[in-house]
Amino acid sequence: MNVERENQVAIERFVQYIQIKTVQPKPDYQSAFEFLKNYAEELDLEYTLVTTGEDRQAAVLTWSSSSDAESILLLSHIDVVPVFEECWSVSPFSGEIRDGKIYGRGTQDMKCVGIQYLEAIRRLKRVQYEPKRTIHCLFVPDEEIGGAEGMKKFVQLDQFKAMNVGFALDEGLANETDVYQVYYGNRGALGVDFVLKGNTGHGSRLIQNTAGEKAQFVINEMLDYRTREQQRFEQSQTSDHPLQLGNITTVNLTKMSGGVQVNVVPDQYRLFFDCRIRPGGEGEFEEFLIDLIRRIRKENDQEVQVEYLTTRAINRVTDINQP
Repeated sequence: MNVERENQVAIERFVQYIQIKTVQPKPDYQSAFEFLKNYAEELDLEYTLVTTGEDRQAAVLTWSSSSDAESILLLSHIDVVPVFEECWSVSPFSGEIRDGKIYGRGTQDMKCVGIQYLEAIRRLKRVQYEPKRTIHCLFVPDEEIGGAEGMKKFVQLDQFKAMNVGFALDEGLANETDVYQVYYGNRGALGVDFVLKGNTGHGSRLIQNTAGEKAQFVINEMLDYRTREQQRFEQSQTSDHPLQLGNITTVNLTKMSGGVQVNVVPDQYRLFFDCRIRPGGEGEFEEFLIDLIRRIRKENDQEVQVEYLTTRAINRVTDINQP
């Protein structure tokens, strides 16, 4: 197979992968695993399907080496976020090629990366390269909803320990140029789920201590924090050391719910904030949340419930001078 044909095959496989509807909340993982199994056979790679959680599996495609040195792990996730098809100019699962670009849900996050891993192996095999370490391409489920039944479970299994991983590559940002970006730090993902309760009654009354008042306060405080970080980012752009997105903490209100009828004051509101904490900013943001919760006007602590989802792990930045 010549280089031109290899390039065409890479595009074909990418489009095929996009066309598999692995969209949350009901991803078609079975079709994805069939695709990956055929891919492994095509590239003469070992294929293993590992059960990670309830009705969840991960696929491992392995290029074995004769060396017993620690292996290399190339990680990607199979699932993609939901789509609003009415907002698309093309079918989100078509993989349509238009003006030299491939369109579809998951093209950037992150089916392109999984295909790049496998197509790089195809090219290395063509030139009869012998890997100095075993290479595992791992495709995991449910990353877009926190990975509780995916990678979180996988790393606890004996199968993962047996892989003897010494180095791993994960998700990065897509780049339209030929420059490969290397990231040496990562923000921590923190989901903050507020359940705010208060007095209820008819919508014609002036009821005190309502859930709506608490929700207003929390939204204002959280988005004020967001504004301060945005201003810090924007003001730095004219300095000698402009900040990047990874240097600030982002806060976004992504879900809110409450109410049963238009003329009834809700007895509770639920707010969910997707927060991405800058490296080193974990302590400061935690203090901000504690202070915010303390300042919410309430008659008792049961009126304000807060749950922290995803991860609160502290992320360290690699010293690029001494990696």
